[in-house]
Amino acid sequence: MTSRSLKGITVEIDGSTTGLQSALKEVNTQIKNTQSQLKDVEKLLKLDPSNTELLAQKRRLLTDAIKETKEKLDTLKTAADFESSMSPVQATMGITADSMSEVDGQTVNTMDTLSALAKEMGTTTAFSATECTEALNYLALAGYDTQQMCDTLPTVLNLAAAGGFDLATASDMVTDAMCWIQTITREMR
Repeated sequence: MTSRSLKGITVEIDGSTTGLQSALKEVNTQIKNTQSQLKDVEKLLKLDPSNTELLAQKRRLLTDAIKETKEKLDTLKTAADFESSMSPVQATMGITADSMSEVDGQTVNTMDTLSALAKEMGTTTAFSATECTEALNYLALAGYDTQQMCDTLPTVLNLAAAGGFDLATASDMVTDAMCWIQTITREMR
């Protein structure tokens, strides 16, 4: 699950749009409240257009409206950035949004599982959920299936964080090492 705070609003994206809808509802409520106050000030200004106190209040309300609109846009962008970051993973794997995989002995929706993994890793590592999808894409490029990606992503992220490597380098190192271990194991049989 990914959490992000935006000026007093915490957006949690947990595979459904419930967190996003709640955050947007709160921002929309703030915007409507500001608009209502602004209308009241406008009515009073019609009666007394030179009232400097009302003009200052109008300026504050307009500033608030701009901030609230920016918060709404930021909230929408947070969700859109993550969703778009999953598209390359899906394309690299050559699957559809409703493709199924087996993970830990259970049949699961591949993209839902990988999205949940990226979000979880985004909250428990030094990397954001969007960065975790980048690492997933590198694993997909290495030909990893969903189970292998689920098993390997934490190792890639830990190596990148501990070694100060970028995700591409860490992914290459881990997948090369895994390939080498598999080759040695086969030769020993």
